[in-house]
Amino acid sequence: MAIGATVFPTSIGLSSTWNPALIQEMGKAIAKEVRYQGAHIAYGPVLDIAREARWSRVEECFGEDPYLTSQFGVAFVKGLQGTSIRSGENVIATLKHMAGHGVPQGGHNAGAAHMGEYELQEVYLPPFKKAVAAGVWSVMSSYNEVDGIPLPLTNMYSQTFYGITGDSKDL
Repeated sequence: MAIGATVFPTSIGLSSTWNPALIQEMGKAIAKEVRYQGAHIAYGPVLDIAREARWSRVEECFGEDPYLTSQFGVAFVKGLQGTSIRSGENVIATLKHMAGHGVPQGGHNAGAAHMGEYELQEVYLPPFKKAVAAGVWSVMSSYNEVDGIPLPLTNMYSQTFYGITGDSKDL
């Protein structure tokens, strides 16, 4: 948030609209304001699936539904990035927080997320996969661990699920 910037409703509030076109328009407006402030990247959308009500960041999420979160994530990315980052009105979108960040043990931010591979694949990764397929340029890792693996210390998920190796040729 910057001084003089538009303040939009929280993501959990926006999710009640079930209107991806509205989210895309919001993304366009945010991109213009961010670009006019001199930046080239935005830290959003947040694609965490909120299934731990005690977690202090639920309002940043689009809710507990992977389908809705996927649709809104793609729309937000398209709104922020447009058809060209070189347009002067678009910015790079950054997906947050891959993956399982919205279900920390005990609701403690950045706590361990206890889930199996099936739940990770079926619930927490689909929004990220859809947004990557839509052409997002940036992904922020979560701060947690999943099944004992600290996600910031491994690239297993990015290589396995997205084919991203970290080389510039992946862009």
